[in-house]
Order: sequence, then C-alpha cells, then structure tokens
Amino acid sequence: MSEDRPSAPRNVHAETISSSAILLAWDRPLYNADKVIAYSIHYMKAEGLNNEEYQVVIGNDTTSYIIDDLEPARNYSFYIVAYMPMGASRMSDQVSQHTLEDVPLRTPELTLTSHSSTDIQVTWQPLPAKISRGRVLAYRLSYRTAIDDTVINVELSQNSTEHLLEGLQPDTIYLLRIAVATRVGWCEPSAWTSHRTPKIFSNKAPVLQLEALNCTSIRARWQPSLNSVAALGFRLCYHEEGQPEQPSILLQAQTYSYTFGGLGVRVTLIEDDTALVSWRESTEPNLVVTHYTILYATQQAWMAGRWQRIQREGTHTMALLEKLEPGNVYLVKICASNKVGDGPFSNIVELAPMRGHVHRSKNPRHSDSFPDTAGPLPASSREIIYGPLHSESSHSSEGSQETGDSGHYSNEESNEEMSNSSTCQSSRTTRLESENVTAGPNLKQAVKLEAEGMPFHHSAPEASWPTGTSGDSHPQAACS
Repeated sequence: MSEDRPSAPRNVHAETISSSAILLAWDRPLYNADKVIAYSIHYMKAEGLNNEEYQVVIGNDTTSYIIDDLEPARNYSFYIVAYMPMGASRMSDQVSQHTLEDVPLRTPELTLTSHSSTDIQVTWQPLPAKISRGRVLAYRLSYRTAIDDTVINVELSQNSTEHLLEGLQPDTIYLLRIAVATRVGWCEPSAWTSHRTPKIFSNKAPVLQLEALNCTSIRARWQPSLNSVAALGFRLCYHEEGQPEQPSILLQAQTYSYTFGGLGVRVTLIEDDTALVSWRESTEPNLVVTHYTILYATQQAWMAGRWQRIQREGTHTMALLEKLEPGNVYLVKICASNKVGDGPFSNIVELAPMRGHVHRSKNPRHSDSFPDTAGPLPASSREIIYGPLHSESSHSSEGSQETGDSGHYSNEESNEEMSNSSTCQSSRTTRLESENVTAGPNLKQAVKLEAEGMPFHHSAPEASWPTGTSGDSHPQAACS
C-alpha cells in the first residue's frame, strides 16, 4: 500500500428510505484513514444499457450520505472512493439497492371518440416508468353527465389502454377522468374531460300523410322523426300510378307540408291547330261538380292579361281547344266549380303547336324555360307563370298570383270579355307553388319523402290517408 494513497472504504451498505432516496454508509479506510480529505460517491441505474454515472463529493467528517434524487421502483448500484492530497484510493466494493414504488406522478391523457350516439371510446397510452413510479396495477375510469353529480367508476386491469362506455344517452355532455394505482396506492385523478355523444342518426324518413283537397290537388304533410339529426332539407318525390317518377322537389328544412296542384290535367295536340284538354273527375263521393272552366292564352295574350275561356258541364272530362296558331306557345289551366263556389286553378300546362308536328304537350315542371321555337320569356314573366315560393300562411289568390291577369277573359266562340276577374279563383289558403307538376291525382303508393343530408328513403306503404274531412277553413267547393 502506498503512503500517498488511502486504502478503499470498507463495509459499504445501502438502505432504502423512500421511493426516491437511499442511505449509503461505510467504514473508513484501513490505511491512512487520518489523511483522507474527501469521499466521492458514485451511483447509476443497475438495469439497462448505457446508463449515466452520477458522482457526489463530500467531506471527510462523515461516513454516511443520503442520495435523494433517484427514480421510484428502480435498482441502483453504488461504490465509494476515498481521497488524500496526493491521490485516490481504489473503488470500494459495489452494492445495489432498490428504491420503493410510489403513486404515479400523473395520469395518462385521455382520447375520447364516439362510434354511435350511445357510446364513448376512451383510449390512453401507458405511463413511462419515470411517471408511473412503480408497476401499474389498475386504472379507475370515472364518468358522469354534465348535469348530474352521480359518478360511475369502472375498474380496469393493469394492461388496459382503452375502454368502451356503452348504453349512454344521445346528444349528452359527459365528463370523464382517470386515476392510476401502484402497490402504494392511487394517484390523484385527472381533471374532468368533456365529450358530447352524437345525436341519434335516424334511418327512417318522416311518415307522410296525404290529403285530397280537390280533384286536382293533394296536400302532403309530415313531421320530423323523433330524436333524429336535424335535416338540412327535404326531397319530395311523386309519380302517377303506372308512370315514371317526376323530378324531385327540394324543400327547406323547416317546411312540413306541400300541396300538389294540377294533378291529372293533360293537354294533347291532335291536329296542327287543335288540342284536347282532359282531366280526371273528382273522386270525392259527396262533391258534385257543376261545371269546369278552362282558360288558355298565348304567351303574348297572357302577358297582356287576356285569357280565352271555355266552360264544360260537370259530367265532362275533356274539351277541345281549336283555331290554335302553330308557332305560338299556349298556356292552359283548369278549375272545377260546384254550387258552393269555385275551386283552385291547376298549375299551368304548356302547349307548343307546330305546323306538321302533332305531339303531346310538355309540362314545364321544374324547368323555367320554354321550347326554342317560341323563345324564352323574360325572367319576370316566367316568375309570374310559376310563382315564387309561398308559405302556407300567405293568402294571395291563385288567380292573381299565377296568371297575373287584369281580369279580362275572352270566350273562344263569342270573344266577349268577362267582367268578373275572379271567376274561378279560390278563397282557400294559397298553396306552395315552388314547382309546376302534372301527374295523376291518385298518389297513394306513389309519394316518398327524403331528408336532405340524411341517407334514408321513405316508400309509399308508410303514407297514410286521413279519413274524414280536413280541419281547414276554406269553403268546400267542388274542388276544395
């Protein structure tokens, strides 16, 4: 042994104090102990590779020291070196000691998602060893609604990293938090995290109710499905039995009724200058039609407010329009009357006779353009024909809104002007006139409703036909 160096410290031993502290103690060197001026304590994690070594230097007046910056539930190795002014001793024997476990330093972060309106998928990542401060034994997931203080706890195993909460309320805000346990106990739970479950996504269309207003009009009513997602709009589809489906009608989200007018009216060109107007008689058992009124005019005459007028008895369901001028576009509409009064006019049907071309007339339906042979009407004129979108609370009469006439009618045979401008106008509530359509009045099994933005379809069997009379206050005329 050199006189310039002390021998190594002896009897080194370690004692665990807590999850982060270990007490080291030793005996002084056997040789040159009185010349020792300092000790250095060296320590590092015992498990793993490339661990960093730490060093603490203390004076010669003590033979014990507490290392208190250790990680919980870790195994550490220690050795000590003694120093004299001229040199250092060899390393002491190496000892190992394990720190105690502790409650986790914090909880994992939660990720919340929903696969349906009644569940919440909760996921998290395992805690790193430095944070868990011991072996995780369990998780406790707690949840409640935002308006209820009753907390429900779910205990989960140590290997869990996800959990599905089921049987929850749709469209409800839930608060969730988590706590983690080691053998020492539970850590403080996390702060509450909020999540709203989705609304119920209904795959059912609203149930349709269909009401026959008169021989050419049907009103469709519906209500949104309970607990369904808010619809962005509705698509109403219809067709006459045995006929192709008509172009769909798009309606705003807050619209819950629509009236189809002009159902069953047909205009057929049978000669270059002659057309046949036909319609279906009323199916209402207690309504006796006394007569029908047919109004027709060219575009130019219509813009001037001059309609030609034909009347037919209530037992008739057709009339001839004669002396038509090929190359002109004619507009045709019809109403029915009984002893109580006049019913509403049908929507306008377009007829475009062409010399040498006998064909069926075309109904404008959803198009606001006319055949190229006659050229398009000005936008303002077309708007008057079809009428802007009206709510059912509007009480404008159909005659003045749809025809824009000034009350002048001329008989095709006598060419006499009629003084009564409201001959076939109805006193009923104005119908929605966003679309002009032609189809048969029998829409049973032929109407469906879809909500825009929602993937569902409604077929006719769910449509219901109310029995008895309607609660509407309009007069019960032949077609109202």
